[in-house]
Amino acid sequence: MQISSKWLIALSALSLAGCPETLDAGTDAGTDAGTDAGMTAGTPPITAGTTAGDSVTGGTTGGTMTGGTTVGGDMVGGATAGIDIVGGATAGAMTGGTSNPMMCTDVLAFGATCDVFNDCCARGTACVDLDGEGDGAPTCLRKCDANAETDGCEERELCNPESADVPAGEPSPGTCIPGDDCEPGNESVACGAGEFYCQRLENITLCIGDLAEVRAQAPEVIVGVGADCNPFDQMAPTFCESGLVCEYGVCRATCATNDDCGMGEECLDYTARVDGINYKFCIDTCDVYAQDCAATQACVLTDTYDGALIGSCLDGVASGTALSGEACTTSEQTYWGTCNAGNICSDDDEDGMGECVSFCDTYNLDRCTGEYTACTDTQLEGLGLCSGECDVFTNAGCEMGQSCLFGNEGQRPGDVIAPTGFCYDNAFTVGEAAVGAECETGTVTFGEDSFDYPFLNNCPAGNICIPLMQGSPGQCLQMCNPNAMVTGCEAGVPCRVIFDTIESMGVCFAG
Repeated sequence: MQISSKWLIALSALSLAGCPETLDAGTDAGTDAGTDAGMTAGTPPITAGTTAGDSVTGGTTGGTMTGGTTVGGDMVGGATAGIDIVGGATAGAMTGGTSNPMMCTDVLAFGATCDVFNDCCARGTACVDLDGEGDGAPTCLRKCDANAETDGCEERELCNPESADVPAGEPSPGTCIPGDDCEPGNESVACGAGEFYCQRLENITLCIGDLAEVRAQAPEVIVGVGADCNPFDQMAPTFCESGLVCEYGVCRATCATNDDCGMGEECLDYTARVDGINYKFCIDTCDVYAQDCAATQACVLTDTYDGALIGSCLDGVASGTALSGEACTTSEQTYWGTCNAGNICSDDDEDGMGECVSFCDTYNLDRCTGEYTACTDTQLEGLGLCSGECDVFTNAGCEMGQSCLFGNEGQRPGDVIAPTGFCYDNAFTVGEAAVGAECETGTVTFGEDSFDYPFLNNCPAGNICIPLMQGSPGQCLQMCNPNAMVTGCEAGVPCRVIFDTIESMGVCFAG
């Protein structure tokens, strides 16, 4: 059976995050959204060994740290999120790398046909054979860094890493895969003659077909609205009928407005997500917070849209009963374990026991009911987690022998950006070093990672230990929130921001 797109992507070898596997009970219930959420819960965003730089306003903190919290169980699609579209072992595609400059008579521009065994593509591009069998049309494509804030790809291109195993924060080289610009309902414009449907992969859309060829050999693998779909399943691929889209593992009808969708459905507009391609589809949604599905179902977090959560009813796996802040037991099948499915069961110690942490979003900041909590961002845009167990400025909320260390920052009602803290055992004598005096810092450990942390120190509560100048010893400085109406600093002393990436954390410093 021949499955092709304009760029001859080896679809049968893939199962990508852009088209998650079906949400079947008994398999990995949940979504990439749950995975992304779990990766940012309760971990301190200060890189090991960094200081405030040359002065208290220096920006040498070097980014944020998000590891440390795991979600109970893999999420559907999560195991393959970020998998190579053209990576050698996965999709079998061939990329350049054996070039001999002595054999290049011309430098080939982006988009030109090339030879993967003699890569003469211009600097910043690479020769890629998306067919992976050496008999396609290798093309010069842009190089990119999948882990960079700006990955190097243009609009309607997807940065495909050479390896899915590169840790966040480290360079992850890859190539920019151009989309087909397939528009649901108008497939022929981008796909040409034949029978196709559109498949979204993050920010690009592909032409899937020719379905006429598929139907001639195995008509049963082409399915209609509401049926499970996965064109990337190597053993048993399923394809949607022309005019539909495969979103979240289900074939869905396209639409222009909500009136075009059925009862209980809404028309989601993903045009902005695919860089301007008209891409709308109908989806039956549920309320992740209210858990309004049937008793034998859970309303599972599927995605976010316009700052709000999108949920889908999942058969055969009921929501738990534990609420935010309560103890929970993790599960290999769900992200919520014994929690209500509007939470994740956060298990920092990976011992199967954790605490329910509630989801939140821009429209539901009141979900974070704890005295010291705020809605902190996750890796999935629009999704937040209610985190924070203590007050970093006063140490309130922690037990004797513990210090409240800065962990993250988040939004509270009233659009206030505030720091959140976590309690950590402090072997130092708190207050041994006075404000302004030379101080010592301690080491914090999360899983296998240990690093020096300036918030763990022998200063008075609410102080950070950092050097005022590069090469000088650390000094106790009182922390403050530059966003607050009352910063906490003495009259006439300004609250100065000390980390470029943390707007709610500063120090009282008059110099």
